[in-house]
Amino acid sequence: MCGRSPDGDFARAQNSISNGERFEVDNPVSGEWKIAVVADYPTGSDSVTVDVFRYSGAWYLVSTHNFELQANPETFQINTSSIEDLKIEVNTLNGSKELHLWIREPSGNTEGYYSSSSDEYYEDSNAEQGIYTAYVVADFPYGIQEFELITYIAKIDAAKIAAKTFNGFLGINDVVGVAYFNGTDECLEWDGGECEDWCYGCLRQAEVIQSLTNNANSANASIDGLVGYGGTPMGDGIWVAKEELVSNTPLNSTSVIVLLSDGNPTLPTDNSVQLAIDNATDAKNTIINGDNILIYTIGFGSDANETLLKQMATSPDYYHFAANAEELQDIYEDIARELKEKAAINITITDVLPENVKLLSSPEDAKVIHSKGYTITQWNVPAIRINETWTVSFYVKPETEGNLQTNVYGLSNVTYLPYPFTGVSFRTHYLPTCVLRVERLESERVELR
Repeated sequence: MCGRSPDGDFARAQNSISNGERFEVDNPVSGEWKIAVVADYPTGSDSVTVDVFRYSGAWYLVSTHNFELQANPETFQINTSSIEDLKIEVNTLNGSKELHLWIREPSGNTEGYYSSSSDEYYEDSNAEQGIYTAYVVADFPYGIQEFELITYIAKIDAAKIAAKTFNGFLGINDVVGVAYFNGTDECLEWDGGECEDWCYGCLRQAEVIQSLTNNANSANASIDGLVGYGGTPMGDGIWVAKEELVSNTPLNSTSVIVLLSDGNPTLPTDNSVQLAIDNATDAKNTIINGDNILIYTIGFGSDANETLLKQMATSPDYYHFAANAEELQDIYEDIARELKEKAAINITITDVLPENVKLLSSPEDAKVIHSKGYTITQWNVPAIRINETWTVSFYVKPETEGNLQTNVYGLSNVTYLPYPFTGVSFRTHYLPTCVLRVERLESERVELR
C-alpha cells in the first residue's frame, strides 16, 4: 500500500499488521490524498478493505473502502526440452522500481517471489520438460519500469538444442553422426583392471556415440545422453570424427565436421593445443569422394579460443562465434542451410557460335567477344542453389545453308566451383552440340507470266 499527498509526495506503508499494512502521516497536508494498493501476487484476486483513520487523542474511523483486487502481471512462457539446468531472473532497465518474479513450473508448482532489487532468481538443477510461465509483478503503484527477463541454460544444454536443430534440416539422403570428447586432468589411481583410455595417469575419452545415420531421432537420442565433464581432449575428438567419416561416408556425399568448443583443449596436458591443430590439419587434408573434409568451428562463450578455432577450421570464414544460446542455434541453422542450399559458386557459362552463325543481339547481362571468326558469349553467375534453374535465351541467324552447329564443341562450357568451395578445384562441363538443318536462307520466289 502506498500514499500520495496533495502536493505529490509519495510514500510506502511503514508497518505491517496482522492482516495487511499500515500507512501513517504526521501533520498531513490538507487536500486530496490518494491511496494505492498493489496486487503483489501472480494470479487470482483478493478482497481488500482500506480503512482511513484520523488521530485526535485516539484513532477514529473516517471511511472504509472495499474492493476486489485482481492480479495484473506481465506473463511470459518459456518452452524447455531436454535441459538440466535452468535459471530465470528479472532485471530493471533505466530505473530501479521494485519488481517481483514468480515461476510456474510445468508440473503446476509455483515458486517465488524473487526480488529484482535483491538479485534473487529462480534456479532448478533438474529442470522439468515443458512450458514454464514467468509472472513479473510491479511492486509500485505509479509510473512505469522497463525490465528484461533473462533465461539461462547450461552450455551443454544449449549445445544439445542447437545440434538437434541442425539435425532438423537433414534431407532423406543426408547422414549425421555424433562424437564427443571429455576427460579429467586429475591423476587417478588405477585399480589394475583393463582400461584403454588411460594415458599419462589421466583419463582421455573421445568416441563416436552415433555412427553416421539418416535417422535424426537416433542422432538426437545420442545427443540427449551427452553430459559435461572437466577435461577437453579436443584433438582426440577431431580424430575419431575423421575416422568415422573415412569409414562410413556414403558415395557422392560431402564430408563435414562441425566442432563446438567453449574453451581450450586441456588434454593431453603437455601438447593439447598442438594435437588439436595437427589432427584438424590431418582431417582437412583427408579426401573422401574426391573432396577434402570440411571443418566448421564454433566458439561458444567468452572463454572460447578464437585464434585456435580459426586455425582448425577449413578457413577463417568457417569459424563462427556464439555469445549465447540463441546465437548458437542461429549458427547451426545457418551452417545447415549452407550445406543444403548452395550447390556451386563462381559459375561461368560460355557459348561459342561458329563463324557461319550470327548473334543477332547481345543477351542481357552477357559479355560478347568476337575472336578468330567465333562469337563468344559469356555469363557470370555468383551462385546456384540446389534445385535452382538458371536459363537464358537469345536469337541467332545462320549465314550458310546445310547442317550447322549452333555452338562449338569443346569450347562451349560451364565452369564452376562446387560445394564445399574450399579444398576443391573448378569443374568444367561441356555444352552439348546441337545441329541445325538449313534448307534455304531466303524464301522461294515464284514468278507468274
